[in-house]
Amino acid sequence: MEEVKKAAFVGFFDVLEVLKECSVNKSFLNSSQFEVGLKKMNVKLTDEQIKALFEENDKAKTGMISYKQFASNLEEYSLIKSPITSNNPNFPIIRQIRLYIKSHPASTMATLFKDTVKLNLDGKRWVTRKDFKAALTAMQIDLTAAKFEDLTEFLDPGSGGQIDYDYFCEVLGYIQSEEGVAGAVPAESKVVNPMLVEKIIEEIAGSVRTVSYTHLTLPTICSV
Repeated sequence: MEEVKKAAFVGFFDVLEVLKECSVNKSFLNSSQFEVGLKKMNVKLTDEQIKALFEENDKAKTGMISYKQFASNLEEYSLIKSPITSNNPNFPIIRQIRLYIKSHPASTMATLFKDTVKLNLDGKRWVTRKDFKAALTAMQIDLTAAKFEDLTEFLDPGSGGQIDYDYFCEVLGYIQSEEGVAGAVPAESKVVNPMLVEKIIEEIAGSVRTVSYTHLTLPTICSV
């Protein structure tokens, strides 16, 4: 599920619509149609992993799954973690963005960035600071000029007015690169009690504005 959600976010795919196009009867998918849908979205899974994911969602063991139910399950899935820690001054803003993503469907995120992200000749995707600010405003994230400048410099220092969109996705936890995120916590320091993570997720479900991170082993990982 994690790889499907990442692919949908990074590639601006509406999972519901993609799978609907692959469905013969417009309600259910067999394993072959499901595989075609995932490959259309460039999901990084092997054939065996796709088969296992299909079987996991085929609760009734009928050889068919509801694409609407799969898309619904995907929206509720939230185990993707950001490498940003509470030590980073941009942590609160990144957390706000991730909370917005968690509470809105992938199609909503696509409308925020799809038409503003540009492609350089070297294949690098970027968005202007103006369009990035507009997207934040649409998410109801209001920043002072100083905080916005700090955030944009962090996302792409010395960019000359551009935001590296793929690096932005990496900061959110939707892309992993060999270079990693600047200032991210080392892998061996990512110690989080799973039971406490569940508790925090429950708190978020009740109120997206108030979340306690006091129970996490420091440094805190942005996991919501």
